[in-house]
Amino acid sequence: MKKILFLILILFLNSCGVSESYTTNNHPTKKEGLDSIKLAKKYAFIQCLIYSYNNRNLIDSIFKKDMSLGMLWDIGNNSIPYIYKELDSITFEYVKTIKPSQITDYEQRKPTLYKCLDYYGSKKTDSIIRYIMRNLIKDK
Repeated sequence: MKKILFLILILFLNSCGVSESYTTNNHPTKKEGLDSIKLAKKYAFIQCLIYSYNNRNLIDSIFKKDMSLGMLWDIGNNSIPYIYKELDSITFEYVKTIKPSQITDYEQRKPTLYKCLDYYGSKKTDSIIRYIMRNLIKDK
């Protein structure tokens, strides 16, 4: 299970591509803003998995071999500071809505990857991130 999760995470992040055209000012260009949204959505996806699995040993073993979360922190914090901190609490609340399957064959397991991918790709997540970004820029 750990190896499958790790492989899915690697394949997913590699397929998304990351742009590195970021500035440290508080007024990103439109392209930088869109890049920041993409990064924040990737971060939300990873956090969704971390909060959902809630297994420190599993998470530690993945991130000993994978530097994705650290990379997203480094790049994301250079573009718009504090967005991930705000996104953490929202993602944590979303994870609480992931319920175990009622289908007997699934033995009360949760559709974690499926729901986290839904969260990543949803327009609602996009809107939340845009709202956070607007408010963070406005506050600066």
